[in-house]
Amino acid sequence: MTAGLGCLAIGTALYLSRAVLDRIVVDERSTRVAFLPAWPAWAGFVLVAVLAVWWLSRVGRRSPRGEDGRRPSIGTVMLPSLALVTLTLPYWPWLPDRLPVIQMLAGPGRALVWLAVIGQMVWVVMQARAGRTRWLHRVSLDRATALVIAGTIAAAGLAATQLTSTVLFPAGDEPHYLVIAQSLWRDGDLAIENNHGNAEYREGRWA
Repeated sequence: MTAGLGCLAIGTALYLSRAVLDRIVVDERSTRVAFLPAWPAWAGFVLVAVLAVWWLSRVGRRSPRGEDGRRPSIGTVMLPSLALVTLTLPYWPWLPDRLPVIQMLAGPGRALVWLAVIGQMVWVVMQARAGRTRWLHRVSLDRATALVIAGTIAAAGLAATQLTSTVLFPAGDEPHYLVIAQSLWRDGDLAIENNHGNAEYREGRWA
């Protein structure tokens, strides 16, 4: 049952990860609008999750046993995947309007949920096979902490290098207003792609 519910959770989470949630003004009120893929996409994601879990269960049956003579069950491994249900919260009827912070799960926040769930599933597998990975017992707490810090810095640095030159990098609206004013003044239009492409916003910044 846990594996089946996990497949539904993973398939639904993949489906919603392809969706777009936005807000528009209707009758002077801000309204949530969701752009969802077609429903066959949901069925396809669930089917992919089922096939992946079936393959993992077959691999798990052939994996070596731990010190207690047991193998990690597919239900135990899939248990953290149930947390992916939280990605459905931004699409509920009234809750996201009462708690707007929930809507971040439809944006960058969903990546954090995926990362946490995958990390927990990997941790469950590693704990179940701790007898086969004796090198873990030789890693001191200080060394493990240093590895976590180094991995976090590397991941954050990689993300920063990928986002700095894109519009996804956090910034205020004021620079865009200035580019719009510059486009109106010089080009007489509101098409600011060419202004950004020519880096015209850099003119006179050291003056």
